[in-house]
Amino acid sequence: MAQTPETAPTHEDGRASRRDRWRFARRFLSHRGAVVATGFLGLVGVVAVIGPAITPHDPLAQDLGAVLQPPSATHLLGTDDVGRDLFSRLIVATRTSLVAVLLSVAIGAGIGVPLGLIAALAQRTGGLLMRVTDGIMAFPPILLAIGVIGVLGPGLTQAMVAVGVVFVPRFARLTRTSVRHVARETYIEASRVIGTPLRRVVMWHILPNITGPIVVQIAVASGFAMLAEAGLSFLGLGVQPPDSSWGALLGRALPYINTAWWLGIAPGVFITATVLATNVVADGIGDSLGRETRRDA
Repeated sequence: MAQTPETAPTHEDGRASRRDRWRFARRFLSHRGAVVATGFLGLVGVVAVIGPAITPHDPLAQDLGAVLQPPSATHLLGTDDVGRDLFSRLIVATRTSLVAVLLSVAIGAGIGVPLGLIAALAQRTGGLLMRVTDGIMAFPPILLAIGVIGVLGPGLTQAMVAVGVVFVPRFARLTRTSVRHVARETYIEASRVIGTPLRRVVMWHILPNITGPIVVQIAVASGFAMLAEAGLSFLGLGVQPPDSSWGALLGRALPYINTAWWLGIAPGVFITATVLATNVVADGIGDSLGRETRRDA
């Protein structure tokens, strides 16, 4: 059966959607800080992908005759306490840190967004789900993550699952609030009045209009996930030797802060820069979406 004009996306809808995307892209590109931050994150992503192919030394090779060497032409960032090249380990650790961030955010959004939809559209079930999320959010995030790791055991995957659990109620509450706001719009009510199935209303009208806030939340959560992974690995609860992440490198440098201060500089700078970049990108997306909304209004 053919779709009616009221229930099917029209060519005008498609053109309007393309115009909205173009306006958003133009406004985002005018946000210079967000563009620079996006470029930096893109560079970090490239390093994560090709990292093992560009390391100047074997990141696992130990040289006990070159322990705690300062930066030099041979070892650009020096060597660690067992003689491994810190620059090579930093490059390889980039992939570990980014995979950890992607895993935790995917868990948080992949579970939280559907739960938020259910909570917004099913009143009785939604109330119960929100009480559960309130209970989870009552715990400090890092303490909750440590508690989950205490059950699952230490390790990068377990740590990121724990961080993902922390993200679930935040994505759920954001999605629920956004859906309930959009559902009050006149065109949603009109679509329901003419008998459009709820599934089609959700897919064609509600989800496209809540994508913006969710994308912003993903960017913000990515920064927090980077910090959480670094903190958990610093405590020895995240990535386990001989693997490394930026947080693990920072934790390994702590005992030598007075004798080999250079060990913690590079991982600390990269953690700070990456978290700052994700927050700047989140601000850029939020500002662009906000200006688009105000224009349409």
